This record gives sequence, structure tokens and C-alpha cells, in this order.
Amino acid sequence: MKQGLKTASFFWVGSDVPIQGMHPDYWKMYDGKVPFADRNDTIIKWLCLPDSLKPRLILAYYHEPDAIGHEYGPDHPETFRVVRTIDSLTGSLYDRIRSLDAADNINFIVVSDHGMGEISSDRNIVLRDFIPESWPVKIEGGNPNFNLYAEGPWIDSAYLSLRKAGHLRVWKPSEVPGYLNYGSHYRTGNIIVVADSAWSVTLKKNRKDYTGGTHGYDIRNTDVHAIFYASGPAFKKNYIHPSFQNIHIYPLLAHLLGIIPARTDGELRQVEKMLLPD
Repeated sequence: MKQGLKTASFFWVGSDVPIQGMHPDYWKMYDGKVPFADRNDTIIKWLCLPDSLKPRLILAYYHEPDAIGHEYGPDHPETFRVVRTIDSLTGSLYDRIRSLDAADNINFIVVSDHGMGEISSDRNIVLRDFIPESWPVKIEGGNPNFNLYAEGPWIDSAYLSLRKAGHLRVWKPSEVPGYLNYGSHYRTGNIIVVADSAWSVTLKKNRKDYTGGTHGYDIRNTDVHAIFYASGPAFKKNYIHPSFQNIHIYPLLAHLLGIIPARTDGELRQVEKMLLPD
């Protein structure tokens, strides 16, 4: 918008909050009850606006299959059912876009922010088994990641105790692997813990058994890797790109829109091989 382009967002996360006092030209206050088909209808409506009103960038968010995956797990039949529904809705939207007069000028991209790993109460690490409530250690976070805040000798006490737990990676900030790009921020705890793939870490033992799915594991865990599909005049056909980090999608979008991107950790060169030559 700052560079003169019209934009639209249907529930893209955070877009109903003014950023630097700005909203997209077209936006919606989040309401998860709005049917996915209605969201698709609005996208088509935006794309049929006169050129002077038509957005150059449209972002849309669908909260499934994330919600169902958390509740039932990634391999549950109910999750498969919802995935098939979302797949059908995505295909319908794609077909409708392809039927528009401007179809040859539209790039269509499908992304997710994460995959999901199967969890069970049979694979659970309870932090209070290693850090008693009587210890002056503050614990913040949520499965499968926690930050612990302690002072003085309690740092080593908590650290050494947690190192005895199985299926749990335990780091002081200086020990966090470089590829995670984490540990230097002032809000980072004295100790960082991350559960192994398919394991849960909770503050206290749950009162009842549970199953389901979650994410937030080590980025090298392929179970929680995301998806990226793209089709349109800018992209090669039948091309499979090696895995890449989501941070590189931003400079890709800026390139497609012909705008100057803000400075970020993303790099266009990481994804430019998927593009057709200019």
C-alpha cells in the first residue's frame, strides 16, 4: 500500500489489527464462523472489480485443517475428511480464478505455516517432575516448547535436573543450535526446552489421557514442515523445488508485485529457481 498497490485480506492473521495505523484496502474483522465457501466468493468478487479498484495482492486464511489436526491428530480419519473438504474448496477457487478474463495475469499460491506431529499422553514429559514448585524458577510456554527463568545457582540446578529427562532437548541460550536463530533476544529464558518429535512437554501431569497433534518442534523434523504450491504466469510448470524456509516467501511476493521489499531474513535467491525467466 505504501508503494501504491491496492491490497485485500480475508482473515489473514493479524490483518484486522492496524499495523502502523494501516489496514489493507479491503479487510474483514475475524470471524471463524464465516463459511469457507463465502470467503472464496468474496475473493472472486474482489478479482472482478474494475482495474482501478481491484487489489493486486489478496491474502486469505482458512483455519482448517489446523483446528481439526490439533484435536484429533494428523493421521485421524476425521482430519482426512476435513483435508479432503479443504482440498475441494481450494480446487474450486482455483478453477473459478482460471475462468476469469484476467486469469493469465494471476498467480495463485497455497501455503501453510506448519505441519503437525501426532501426540499422546503416553509420550509426555512433566516439567514439575524435575522442577519442584518450591524452586524459584518461572516457567512459561506451551507444548512442545518452554522457557525457564531462574537466577544465580538455580539456573544450573534446573538445567542439570532437566538434562535427566528423556526425549527433551535442554539448552542454555548460548547452546541453542545456530540454525534455530534463537536465544539472543532479551525475552529468552535462562533455559530453553523442546520436546522430541511426537512427544509432549507439559508443566503438570494432565488429569486425563489425550491424543491429538501439535507443532513447534525442531525445524529439521519433517513431520511439521509446511506446504507450498504455486501456479500462474510467473512460475515454471511441473517443477518441484527443494525445501525452503517460509521466510523466503515474503521477498518472492515482493518480486511478483514489483515492489521494493523491507529488509528481512528472507532472500529471493533461495526460491527464484521456481520462477520463469523474466
